[in-house]
Amino acid sequence: MEIKHYYGNIERSFKATVEKMKVLGLYEEVAHMKIYHFGESAGKEITKFGSNFIISRISQTEGSVHIGVMYLDKEGIIGFHQAVTPQLLLIIKGEGIVRGEEDELIKVREGDAVFWNKDEWHETTSENGLTAIAIEGEVDPELFMKEKEQPEA
Repeated sequence: MEIKHYYGNIERSFKATVEKMKVLGLYEEVAHMKIYHFGESAGKEITKFGSNFIISRISQTEGSVHIGVMYLDKEGIIGFHQAVTPQLLLIIKGEGIVRGEEDELIKVREGDAVFWNKDEWHETTSENGLTAIAIEGEVDPELFMKEKEQPEA
């Protein structure tokens, strides 16, 4: 009961503040917040290059940058293919194995970011499932991230 009363006071205070700002010309109505769904159910199944995953597109910028979420189920694969543009894969859930042209298999997990250059051959697999944000286009991960040191074999 006290929590409801507390939040009621905050809501009344907020509304009063907004009304004062409107009177003073300090508040301008803008487009309201919108909620979108990018979950697996909003995605499209990809099977090209022997792949087995779902991608849920998020956005595309004027500079031709594509952003999407990739869902790999158990035994999922993004088949071996050549990058059309630079690609950054941000692992947000699960773990998997990635490889580039040199065929070195590298384990990745939540919090890792994998970058492939334009024209670089690459593949991603997951034994138990993986979810990742894919950014395809002119991106430079070194602007804000440090390269992760690989453990010695």
